[in-house]
Amino acid sequence: MYAKLYIGWSHILRCQWDEGERALADALPLIEQLNSHEGRAVYWLGRSMEPFWAPDVERFRQYAERGLDAAREIGEPVAEGIAQSLIARMEIAQGRLSEALERLEASRARTIAAGLGWALHRIEAFLAQAQAALGDLAGARSSLEAIVASGADFGYMLGWATALLTDVLRISGDPTAAEGRARETLAIGERIQVGIFVGFGKEQLARLASARDEPGNAEDLMHQALAAYLEHGACRPLPEIFDGLAEIAGRLDSHEEAARILGAAHRARDDLGLARSPHDGPRIAELEDALRGQLGDAEFDAAFGEGMALSQDEAVTWVRHARGERKRPSRGWESLTPTELRVVDLVADGLTNPQIGERMFISRGTVKVHLSHIFAKLNIDSRAELAAEATRRELGANP
Repeated sequence: MYAKLYIGWSHILRCQWDEGERALADALPLIEQLNSHEGRAVYWLGRSMEPFWAPDVERFRQYAERGLDAAREIGEPVAEGIAQSLIARMEIAQGRLSEALERLEASRARTIAAGLGWALHRIEAFLAQAQAALGDLAGARSSLEAIVASGADFGYMLGWATALLTDVLRISGDPTAAEGRARETLAIGERIQVGIFVGFGKEQLARLASARDEPGNAEDLMHQALAAYLEHGACRPLPEIFDGLAEIAGRLDSHEEAARILGAAHRARDDLGLARSPHDGPRIAELEDALRGQLGDAEFDAAFGEGMALSQDEAVTWVRHARGERKRPSRGWESLTPTELRVVDLVADGLTNPQIGERMFISRGTVKVHLSHIFAKLNIDSRAELAAEATRRELGANP
């Protein structure tokens, strides 16, 4: 029975839902034969994972509560702790932060009372997530750093603790540390073959690139994150992905596109029964105000409404194709033409204007014109500044 259950869970943690549910189904006759309440708890909690990520809130709650009841019937604290942490994570996603915090604190106390120190990492990681959402970033960071430093289970829970720490570091304004932890999350996901960690790591790297005003790099990473989530049937992160893509479109001066994506994000949250993170709310409100200023209320509302009219599948299809239809922005690195980018590369290599002209078969006067356009688009004043920025971007793209 345990062998079949653990095989099922191994598939489920990798988001291989069909294989996982088949293995759990194979265990069910043995669970009934043995009348194993612990087996029932592990079975129903395994069944709750796919609707957790779908998310299908009603079905998730039904399965998780059945797992919780089975664990409580025999006083099995580990399965109960898993159930409580899963339910609390859904409450966090729904914006029910105080309920999640109360649930996790009570579960933590019961786990400690049972002497199960090794089982605390899961509860404490998601307790830190709730604390961060409620504004205690310092406390959340301290808790998560301790879990990561301990090594946790050296696999799945280490991945979650590292992923959550990445988010806390980014929100706290420590981008260098956040990028390091995002890359650790990616490495863990690739090592244990959990695609959701790969998606989360890419998403965080995209947000960090966007904050550095690298919208092209950010957009590529965000679409890679979207692909990783969808490949594993994880629709729960879609509203955050849409918000991130809307911010990037705004940075690229594609204002109507950004408004439409915000509408799609709003519809996705309504359909999935989720709430926006309190840390993202003010920033998205500023974006909406800026877009209204650029488009006017009527045009913004029309574009937002078009996004709201899209189903989840339609929204995903549209955002994947929207950037191919976008005009080149008027400023920033994404505004540079291929010829201007070639000039930048040669400046970074230390070539003079005459040398660049010879290399590109253009006059030194044309090189000078290209440089003036580049300086204006990037808002910089000198070749040295241009070379330094080009080198920094190259290092950022190839860590």
